[in-house]
Amino acid sequence: MKDTFEKIENKELKRCSKCGQYKELAKFYDSNLSSGYGRICVSCKQIKNFKPQLKAKQTTPYCPKCNGSMLIRKSSFGKFYGCASFPICDGKRNINFIS
Repeated sequence: MKDTFEKIENKELKRCSKCGQYKELAKFYDSNLSSGYGRICVSCKQIKNFKPQLKAKQTTPYCPKCNGSMLIRKSSFGKFYGCASFPICDGKRNINFIS
């Protein structure tokens, strides 16, 4: 029991915020994080040999009013492109718009 408390104080063991168990620090390693160690253990994330997949570059139209980026929005009429800086700019485009 004392060994466990000593390991926690020496930061050799860490508590997983998802499952609540104390595990070795190596079980929290994640190469995708800037610090290298996360709050959730690898077994809770179910990441054994995780390799991030590169996402294809998504081309979205530019806002006709402010020339900013646009996001896909939903309304009662359907989906549309709306300006990312919405409260300031209310630029809109049809979802089928081809730039």
